[in-house]
Amino acid sequence: LRDSSACTYVARPGALSLGGAASTGQVVVTPSSEFCDWTAVSSQPWLTLGAASGTGTRAFSVLTAANTSGSTRTASITIGGTIIPVVQNVVSACTFSVAPSAVAAGATAGSGTIDVVASDPACAWVAASDVPWLTLGASSGVGAGSLPYTYTANAGPGARWSGVTVANLQ
Repeated sequence: LRDSSACTYVARPGALSLGGAASTGQVVVTPSSEFCDWTAVSSQPWLTLGAASGTGTRAFSVLTAANTSGSTRTASITIGGTIIPVVQNVVSACTFSVAPSAVAAGATAGSGTIDVVASDPACAWVAASDVPWLTLGASSGVGAGSLPYTYTANAGPGARWSGVTVANLQ
């Protein structure tokens, strides 16, 4: 008998931004212990999860139908206390770019800004950091915008690496 109440979960990516066409994505769940059971739950019927439960580290699929509603729609995936925001744009082709695409941070704490550019002012995006020492000042936006971030000092002897997902660009 396993007690999953003491388990915590990390999901990668930490946010999903999907195009308007029917889409398929993947989320990898890593629990705090290989013995932790988990179940992923979608908040909306248009967001379908395949094989969304397991024990230990596993991946599951995320499926959406084409979004022909005329507006961006949002949902979330919940795994234990972990929430993954999901945005699906309308069928129009939204593309995104970020600048800078990479940042070299020193050993001391610091901050900066990532500029997000969208192909259409109505295109929605989500953002997430994949490590606890890098905090984003926003988790979503629409169209072009600035994404402030801060990072803590590096107390370790080696370099640290992180990814920030913005509209599935990393």
